[in-house]
Amino acid sequence: MRPRSQSNTEVEHCGCVIVEFSFSTTTIGNQVHTAGTPDILNLTEHLEKYGIEGSKITSFKFQVKASKDANVFLSSSTTMDSTMPFYDVNLGAHDNTKTQLVRRLDDSLSTTPFTKEWKAGFDRHRLKNTEFRDFWVSWYGGIIKHGRGPVVGDDIIGEWADPNPFPVKSIGVLNSFNTQGDWIIHVTVGAPLEVVVDSAETAEEGGFT
Repeated sequence: MRPRSQSNTEVEHCGCVIVEFSFSTTTIGNQVHTAGTPDILNLTEHLEKYGIEGSKITSFKFQVKASKDANVFLSSSTTMDSTMPFYDVNLGAHDNTKTQLVRRLDDSLSTTPFTKEWKAGFDRHRLKNTEFRDFWVSWYGGIIKHGRGPVVGDDIIGEWADPNPFPVKSIGVLNSFNTQGDWIIHVTVGAPLEVVVDSAETAEEGGFT
């Protein structure tokens, strides 16, 4: 259901190494979505494999290229367990006319999960299938925000304060509703300023798979 490819490059920046990962996610042929797919977190690209741990951060920046429905999942489980509470921030919802936040408690689907929507009134707040666009999501203090651009807190599209928030421990991404998309994420790792790592060489040595 989710054929994908990935690559990585590394560059020096402020004495650290910035590792760039790119990959694709897809649900082509399947109407996968949070309100109707019990095990949806099993279908996501788990970002812990790239060194991104939700319990250690309160925001996440990324680039995505898609026609609609690019989802960022914030899970209260370290293993992206669909039976536990999670948030789903859906960029490009409703055929790329809105962004949507869904708060789901478990995988029973017995009740309709809490949903809040914001109209994507500006083109810059929508996805585009011909170019990568920068977005961010944050959850500090139980306030779930999302916006456009490479700087967290800038150009806010929507925000909602959860009256009963749960901790975010892991993050996953997926393109839902019979779509596919390309993603780019950046991970900062500590390294001496002099170190420059070649991606191909690193892969051969088993540093990345």
